[in-house]
Amino acid sequence: MKITESQLRNIIIEEILRESKKPKGLWHNIRKRREKGLPRKKPGQKGYPKTLDIEEQALRNLIHNHLLKEYLKEQDKDQDVDGDNDFDDVRVARYIKSGMSKEKALEIVKKNPMGK
Repeated sequence: MKITESQLRNIIIEEILRESKKPKGLWHNIRKRREKGLPRKKPGQKGYPKTLDIEEQALRNLIHNHLLKEYLKEQDKDQDVDGDNDFDDVRVARYIKSGMSKEKALEIVKKNPMGK
């Protein structure tokens, strides 16, 4: 599954918006009680949690790590197609990011190589 930078940005923004709309959760409530100096809830007492929702958080972390790895993999491309990942690749990427066409950037880097 390949994902572009803009798609990743949109996914992260959607997740942040969704998280801000959700209730804060169990640990937020526990920390609030501790700050107020109230004793912890006992089993059977009203408001005592039934589960900690650990599986949901683990799944969310797994998805986040996978998306991050995919994004970083896309960033480590061989830009000048010479079989290695050196400073010339960084130069090509910088030229492209500044608005230059890929063909023009490759031409400049091939005339003046620095990574060899």
